Amino acid sequence: RGILCLVDLSSGSISIHCINAEIAGSFDAKALAVKEVRADNPQYKERSPWRPMTVEETFKQLGLGADHKKSGLSTSDAASRLKTYGPNKMMEKFKVTIWQRIWNQCNNVFVYVLLTVAAVSIFQAVITPSQNRLTSIIQVVLIVGVITLNAGIGIYQEGNAKKAADALKNMLSSDARVIRDGKEIKIPAEDLVPGDICLLGLGDKVPSDLRLGSVSNLATGEAALTGEAAPINKEIDAISLNKGVNNPEQVPLGDRKNMAYCATLVAQGSDVGVVILTGDFTQIGNINHLVNSTEHVKTDVLRHIDIISKWLFIIICTLTLSTFLIAFFYFDTFSGRVLDSIVIALICAVAMVPEGLEAIVTLKFPYAVKVMASQNAIVRALPAVETLGSVTVICSDKTGTLTQNIMSLTAFVTSNAHFKNNVHASDRVSVNFVSDDSYLAERASLSFGKSGDRIWADGPNSGERSATKASTDFPFKNGDLPTKAWIQAALSCGVLCSKCVLGEGGGRAGEIGNPTELSILRTSYFSGIDIEELKRDCPMIAEVPFSSEYKFMATVHEPTALDTAPADKYLMSRVLLI
Repeated sequence: RGILCLVDLSSGSISIHCINAEIAGSFDAKALAVKEVRADNPQYKERSPWRPMTVEETFKQLGLGADHKKSGLSTSDAASRLKTYGPNKMMEKFKVTIWQRIWNQCNNVFVYVLLTVAAVSIFQAVITPSQNRLTSIIQVVLIVGVITLNAGIGIYQEGNAKKAADALKNMLSSDARVIRDGKEIKIPAEDLVPGDICLLGLGDKVPSDLRLGSVSNLATGEAALTGEAAPINKEIDAISLNKGVNNPEQVPLGDRKNMAYCATLVAQGSDVGVVILTGDFTQIGNINHLVNSTEHVKTDVLRHIDIISKWLFIIICTLTLSTFLIAFFYFDTFSGRVLDSIVIALICAVAMVPEGLEAIVTLKFPYAVKVMASQNAIVRALPAVETLGSVTVICSDKTGTLTQNIMSLTAFVTSNAHFKNNVHASDRVSVNFVSDDSYLAERASLSFGKSGDRIWADGPNSGERSATKASTDFPFKNGDLPTKAWIQAALSCGVLCSKCVLGEGGGRAGEIGNPTELSILRTSYFSGIDIEELKRDCPMIAEVPFSSEYKFMATVHEPTALDTAPADKYLMSRVLLI
């Protein structure tokens, strides 16, 4: 039995949808309707391979003049294009009312059987003596409770799918800086149209897919699309296709360096770009289209319950009718035949219906989830427990799922010492750093020396003389904690030589900038350094921006007691162990 396994990474954790090959076609109903809406848009009909084009060719393809970069669109042209291409927003799924969702959960044969049993039980409670009514009433309450519980679980799971689509919308920018009529203005992001000249700076969210026209040390964080935490350096040159690659769409997303994609973040630098795609035609819009066009299908166990329910319904109806006929011909009087025969037939029907079946199936899922949780497997969708038993291979990107998609400073290395950093710290104290001389043994052996109190003694002229005791001239022994003053002196250069903004409370929410620099700021924050106060006490005088050519950034600050001017921050992979 073929199984297609899809992995949903939109919410930051793994959601697995398994589709039997025989029922995969049920996904296409509303997807085709959405596809027709997309196909009517000129952006769908006029799709172009933007990446191999030069900036001038891009302008020509969009029907723009050579001086468009300075003047931008006119107000009338922008209004006309907005009418043609539509607003820059992602398409929503067809609205489903709460009553429609309840009906979808209750529209199956087994629920019909249970409702029939409930109706029979009510009828039985009316015609039977009062002392026997309690049993019928309890049965009705249990049946209604089972149906309600099952419908509630289904509606809750549908709500999780809706949250995935809402999460994509929250990633979009709310406004954009553009040039129109030769002036720089700010407009709602929904009003962007293909051909708009868009301006971006540090910390801005890209409001739509852009073909870059000019860049100044630009790098964007594309983790939302590619899963890679490191920002991608951008350029404006047309991308040449590699040998054997004929389709521009085959160029990996991370290699499309002359493009900036909607919902990504400017980690450094600035740029001017022309809008080429908006709404559902952007890269993030394609993900939204897939999320909205995917329909949930029943798992194997639920489909089998439906099949069993149909056969049970046929068998119960047949046996109930047979019981009625036997009882009808058993009684002497006609009135007795009809009434008593109906009562006997209904009693038999109620006895034959396994009204606890759905309750057992519903309640077994939480138990299975508990068992899997004990094996470090967390399941969010209860019916997925059964389907996961048929999965043999799961394809998933590790970033943001198996890992946290956070770059962290794990150690601080000096010429003769190594300090480990507690990356899971939540308290702002200097004890997050601990001296660790075990690292020095490896460092000393690689430099033809020995660590600790052992020294090479092959003679004064040997090259090993320089490898003296690892911690002789250092104030902290193995296992000691450095002082706050030492921590501040060690990390202040990384703090001052950065324009990044750390999230509130050292968290990720609201942070802006390069992940490498943010890891230094985060470590400094949780080591007790007041970042804002340090920058305020050491104002910047001059700056040499980072460049991929010379691979460093430098800032000059007013001299203070910290003696941190100038502050140099070289490429972190060369200086610090991150």
